[in-house]
Amino acid sequence: MSYTINVTSNDIDIQNAKLSRFNAYAEDHYKSAMRQVLNPTKSAVKAAAPKMSGAMAKGIGSKITGSGSSVTGKVLLGQEWYGNIVEHGRHKTNKMPPVDIIAERFGVPLNQAFAISKSIAIKDSNARKPAGFFASQREAAFALARVVFAAANENIVQDMVK
Repeated sequence: MSYTINVTSNDIDIQNAKLSRFNAYAEDHYKSAMRQVLNPTKSAVKAAAPKMSGAMAKGIGSKITGSGSSVTGKVLLGQEWYGNIVEHGRHKTNKMPPVDIIAERFGVPLNQAFAISKSIAIKDSNARKPAGFFASQREAAFALARVVFAAANENIVQDMVK
């Protein structure tokens, strides 16, 4: 012999329904928060990008991935290698930049372009900065993210108690 007891409550049903919507609320608020962080960060990175040809700045974009409470945002650098060479130079074992392109872009004779190309080499492999090319923009983005995501968490709580 067995007994089955079903206990139900309207309040429990209401709370379960609210909890089942958590991922939808989280995704909505977190993706909105990520856009609020990525848009000014992307603009700041574009403003700080080297401007010789503008190619690096043109390639900068952003991407938001994930769902629910696991949302990731990233500023994409189309030519990240370019910024690293401008800031750090190239490793001395790597090839020199093309002399003819340097001559064309800078409007200098080939012998001067060769000297420029050869000088773009780091002498000390420890000279690289660990923070990377856009360190100040990254730090500002993290600071903004802390504020914006705290507000998003509050908004999720407000939606859950409605």
